[in-house]
Amino acid sequence: GARAPPSGLSPAEPRERQQIAQEIRQSDDQNLVGIVGSFLGGFIFSVLFGTQPTGLVISFIVALLGAVVLVGIVHMVKREPIRTA
Repeated sequence: GARAPPSGLSPAEPRERQQIAQEIRQSDDQNLVGIVGSFLGGFIFSVLFGTQPTGLVISFIVALLGAVVLVGIVHMVKREPIRTA
């Protein structure tokens, strides 16, 4: 017979498993775009100001802005709504 999954969880239906796998892949893609965007932000900063961002806070802000901009561009190109949750 079929065994119950650990922790009392019900087994996921094949469609649910496929949806979960798709969400994980989308999350990985977004993480990669965010990482590339952070490098892009640093590059743009160095071109505009002639120097690399220095200090933890400035570096973080530049990386964050670059990632946000690139994620926004990717969403506009794909014409997908931006998820907030």
